[in-house]
Amino acid sequence: MVLFLKHSYNIIKDKGLSNFLLRFLKYFFYLINNTTKKIALVIANFFSNRHSEQLNKILSKHNDNTIIIILGTHSWFYPMFQRPPQLAKSLAKKNCSVFYCFRFPTKNVINGFYKLVDNCYLTHRLDLLLKLELKKVFYTLSYDTDTPLFFLLDQLEKGNTVIYDYLDEIHPDVNQIEIDNSKIEKHQKILSNERFIVIATAEKLYQEVGKFRKNKKYLIPNAADLKHFSQKKEIHFSSKFSSILHKKKPIIGYYGTIAKWIDFDLLIYLAEHRQQYEFILIGLVGDNSIYDYNFRQLENFNLHKPVKYEELPFYANKFDVLIIPFRKYSVTEATSPIKLFEYMAIRKPIVSTDLNECKKFESVLIAENYEKFADMIDYGLKIKVDDVYYEKMRKEANENDWNHRADRILEIISGKI
Repeated sequence: MVLFLKHSYNIIKDKGLSNFLLRFLKYFFYLINNTTKKIALVIANFFSNRHSEQLNKILSKHNDNTIIIILGTHSWFYPMFQRPPQLAKSLAKKNCSVFYCFRFPTKNVINGFYKLVDNCYLTHRLDLLLKLELKKVFYTLSYDTDTPLFFLLDQLEKGNTVIYDYLDEIHPDVNQIEIDNSKIEKHQKILSNERFIVIATAEKLYQEVGKFRKNKKYLIPNAADLKHFSQKKEIHFSSKFSSILHKKKPIIGYYGTIAKWIDFDLLIYLAEHRQQYEFILIGLVGDNSIYDYNFRQLENFNLHKPVKYEELPFYANKFDVLIIPFRKYSVTEATSPIKLFEYMAIRKPIVSTDLNECKKFESVLIAENYEKFADMIDYGLKIKVDDVYYEKMRKEANENDWNHRADRILEIISGKI
């Protein structure tokens, strides 16, 4: 409205009306603009006061809880439900008040603090949390390019705890952004400053951290929500997935981000050499790399859109063998695949390329080459009823639950380890 009136003013001015009328219009526009600003300020104050009351009410219920602020880089409702929100949910079960802060309000914007689960809240009001005169724990990710180093250092100066989660190798394939010197410099300064707590998800990353520090470094791999992924029930599947089920063929499946780290040549090899099986990838296309390959000629290869996290276990439970067909290079060698532990919880045979983090587990069938990968899928189909194999998988799944990871993080925060 204001822009429209200013535009009208400029038109009138160009047409050469009297100075009196110009002065009148200028004053009129000033009043309109000033009034708009005042209204906006009143609205902002109203919601700020309301949000402050919300926060005080939350904290009054659990005034002895550890306050953990997770600086989210993705919306809580992002199709891939990854490590930060999983940790948020698990920490919230353990006498912590957890606030998942995402800079851009994406849902329930009027609700400054939107309850996700007990003791866990989604918010864009980091400013109100910073005003709390209470000790806080900040959790930030290695690929968080928005949070400046000076902000994190300031929290340390105020006596707060800052956990830096070295989640993946800092690489363009992972971050989908250009990795410039400033990002590398920030990363290395944090690793070198032992006032930060640094946790790494994979052995390769942990070894790198060790080059910069001796203390406050911990290896905490990814995990799974066992209760969620052990669910089994029939749901209304998509028409595409239903058509695959109707073929009554063994289903070899993968879910997750579909990007450069997948060995698409391997998938073509498998589909061509095991035409008696159906292959399916469920997930978000993270880049366009898959379109560089000709999968259309393969009748037994299927690409499926992402499935809601709530429904994912039911889709994956229909797979006969679960696969991790990653290329072996620096990015994947520094990756702790969340799907690995979720696959364990689903209780289906797992076949993977020979990645460092996958070779640690007895329940994973490792393939060093394409031919061996195809053979391992065959073998996986044969051991679907092997009690010894599933006992190994059950044990490893139970040892890699998000609740265990949350316990370890709390032990680190408290200084017990």
